[in-house]
Amino acid sequence: MNIAFYIESLNEDKRIEVINQEIARNKEVIENASIFYNNIGPLSATIDAGVFHVSDMWSFEGVLVIDNIQNLKKAKKIVNKFKCWYYYDKQIGDNLIDIINLAGEADKVIANGEIMANEYERITNTRPDEIIENYQNIARVSL
Repeated sequence: MNIAFYIESLNEDKRIEVINQEIARNKEVIENASIFYNNIGPLSATIDAGVFHVSDMWSFEGVLVIDNIQNLKKAKKIVNKFKCWYYYDKQIGDNLIDIINLAGEADKVIANGEIMANEYERITNTRPDEIIENYQNIARVSL
């Protein structure tokens, strides 16, 4: 499986650490891993994935995990062979109106735990497709 994570900034050390742990935990399932970002920043850890600016996303094929609703909107405008999975976590601070209007554009919606799944359902009146804590085994979710 080719999997990529689309984050806002390379300064997000905690998120990058969790993503890196997920990549290491699922090496037998993940063929290629990438991280796409909007804003560059210093990396404090070694990453077992390719790191690319969002402008290079056009060449990616696989599953793209996106945790920001505005980034989902941007990714859906790119014509290519990747699936967009929206990873809902209200800690990200997405605008509720944007979530209501844009979350349906995702190929799959994944909530960060049961609390976030209930919150997502309350907002959109739709249950997420999957519930996964902190990206754990997200690479094993069926396409």
